[in-house]
Amino acid sequence: MRGLVFLLAGFLTITASNTQLSGKTDVFGYINSEFGKIPLIIITIGLLGYGVFMLIRSKYATLKL
Repeated sequence: MRGLVFLLAGFLTITASNTQLSGKTDVFGYINSEFGKIPLIIITIGLLGYGVFMLIRSKYATLKL
């Protein structure tokens, strides 16, 4: 799963190298204009899911000393 995220980030970096993106809003606008709403929704759900996973993982973490 992590490899898929790196692959997507690398692809977007290469394809957006000719544009002048300055912020998060510009990046999401670029994804929306180039690929449509469905990939943007998939990326959003994936990021939200990862955030929820990390919150749950931090709550139930055990320290191993």
